[in-house]
Amino acid sequence: MTDDYPMVSVLVPAFNTGEYLEKCINSILLQSYKNIEIIIVDDGSTDETWNICNNLQALHHNVFAYRQDNKGALEARNYALKKASGEYIVWVDSDDYIEDDYIEALVQTMICDQSDIVCCQLTYSIGDDDRKISGTIPPGIYNTEQIKNGVLFSGVFFEHGILPHGVTKLYKRSLLEKFTFSVDPDIRIGEDAAVIYPYILNCNKVSIIDTYGYHYIQRQTSAMKAVGNNNVEGVKKLTSYLRKWFSEDKTIQNQIDLYSNYLMMLKNIAYFDKANLLGLYGGIKKNSKLIIYGAGGFGQNIYNYCIGHRVDVVAWIDKNSLYYKQQGLNVISLEECKRLNIDYDYLVVAVLNEKISDAIIVDLIQEKMDRKKIIYISPQYISLEKGNL
Repeated sequence: MTDDYPMVSVLVPAFNTGEYLEKCINSILLQSYKNIEIIIVDDGSTDETWNICNNLQALHHNVFAYRQDNKGALEARNYALKKASGEYIVWVDSDDYIEDDYIEALVQTMICDQSDIVCCQLTYSIGDDDRKISGTIPPGIYNTEQIKNGVLFSGVFFEHGILPHGVTKLYKRSLLEKFTFSVDPDIRIGEDAAVIYPYILNCNKVSIIDTYGYHYIQRQTSAMKAVGNNNVEGVKKLTSYLRKWFSEDKTIQNQIDLYSNYLMMLKNIAYFDKANLLGLYGGIKKNSKLIIYGAGGFGQNIYNYCIGHRVDVVAWIDKNSLYYKQQGLNVISLEECKRLNIDYDYLVVAVLNEKISDAIIVDLIQEKMDRKKIIYISPQYISLEKGNL
């Protein structure tokens, strides 16, 4: 595509991603859509990130690098947005990469549909395992009334109608400035959602396309995800912010409630303990022996919670056990667990997506695991009909 097409500013916040930054930027430079500028903001890195930024800027006329004290991804993106000159904006995280036709597909859709935003899907990579992740709203052109009933929550816990990531979107700069600069900079949990859902639900026209050209790479930079009271307050700040935007819309308010539950499950399992340990799962008996299935972010939080509460975790299993072992986690395969003939009282399915959890439970039963011992999240926390916290 030629320079006659609108300028796209690609905003890349970077924090201690020197190992991955060049691959990310090269994937942007190789785009079939050529009228782009790349704005990198180093968010106070302590590794080689800033040196790499300077080298990339020296080599390429359309790469611009800036630096700030560590303030978080949202503030870094806002800094970059203030420096941007493009009519359209794309966000790319500095340890991810995009396919060659990614931006072209977004821009063509924006122009042809005359939309205010274009949303696509993503490819999620854990080690050698690539998964296609999509929202539940089908590809098409919509007004907000057509999508608001399921934009955050599709009805299946927890599947989004439109993915909550700031990436996988093409924005109009004039609109993005309105919605991102108003976000409280103290919101550090779900800050993408604080921008994109008010943006989307104030658009005249929203396009969704069936493109998976954004590659989100899960990095295991630490053995455990952080949990604690700060996360509880962080989720509450986000929820309060979203509620202010949609104070008159009960449909969206209900979805925000469930989204809050979802984030709290990711950030602080103990929040759900009213009378029993693992209250999120309906409670467990004292001195129980647990097998945990799932070693992703939620599974790590469940494991961390159990160890912190002196629950006896006799095995931690995942189908990607080799990857997690390489990251220093004590995870084994289901086959190894069965071979060891481990005695247990509960098998906790530590996966948030309800459909995936249902499929896992079916597989576990087929593998002769005791159905009576398999537990999943209590329905009261994951259903609009059952109510919320």
